[in-house]
Amino acid sequence: TYSTPILGNFDGQLLLIVGAGDGGLYAMQPRTGQIAWKYQLSRRGVNGTPLIDKGTVYVTQAEEQGDIKDSSMGLAVALPGGKKGEVKDADAVWRVREIVAGRNQPLLIGDRLYVVDDGAGLFIFDSATGKLIKKQKLGTVMRGSLLYADGKIYACEANGRCWVLKPSAKGVDIVSKVQLEGEIQASPIVSHGRIYITTTDAMFCIGKKDGVPKTTGEKIIPLASLEKNGGEGVALVQAVPVESLVRPGEKIKFETRRFNAAGQRLGAAPATFSVDGAGKVSTDGVYVADSGAAHQ
Repeated sequence: TYSTPILGNFDGQLLLIVGAGDGGLYAMQPRTGQIAWKYQLSRRGVNGTPLIDKGTVYVTQAEEQGDIKDSSMGLAVALPGGKKGEVKDADAVWRVREIVAGRNQPLLIGDRLYVVDDGAGLFIFDSATGKLIKKQKLGTVMRGSLLYADGKIYACEANGRCWVLKPSAKGVDIVSKVQLEGEIQASPIVSHGRIYITTTDAMFCIGKKDGVPKTTGEKIIPLASLEKNGGEGVALVQAVPVESLVRPGEKIKFETRRFNAAGQRLGAAPATFSVDGAGKVSTDGVYVADSGAAHQ
């Protein structure tokens, strides 16, 4: 799908959150791929990108609900990111049905969550409760995510029209809008005091040529530094490489990697190797393919 994996820290546990082709939203350990939890978001592939803030996962979809008893289309949902196993609708912090937003990532500013549906309708929710604060039409079709920079929201329609919005107490005020050449399928980005917008015809850079971006002075803290020690108990052992294509008589050196229950890699330890099938392997992990076998 088009869902971008997002890395988050949930009470000391690093998890990668991503929407999948089976309609599920998965949380998995980034180093091992072990699934921590799954939420059946829809009945088709999830293309929206999740947003993580303070242990809560916000995500939207534009398909039929994951619950086969519910035939409504579209959903905006806030989920507790620290769950385990199968996450149910009842576990959600809040759910708002019939928000048909399946192409982009929600935007969080303060305590407000901004969601744009596939028809360029802007929905503003209270991020804690899911209460709708404002609904506003911005055009026809919008696939890219919203961008917040310099106190303003930048939104681009698929037809090339871009909006500059200012958050207000009642919703948003329209500051400006402009028609660019070509169609816009991607999201705008900001870097070093400039905004970049890609269309099918050109790339636009907006900003002052001699401008110097202001810095907030905030210190960036690596997520890995917030991890809690999961202990020395071994929960998973990987043999690396996992898969190999080898020629008859070719040698491959295998090694093991050990992980604890939190998905943190542990120190090296001796391992004994054996093979079930063609070829042979030494006790220290050197595999030699059978010289007389064509497929192994």
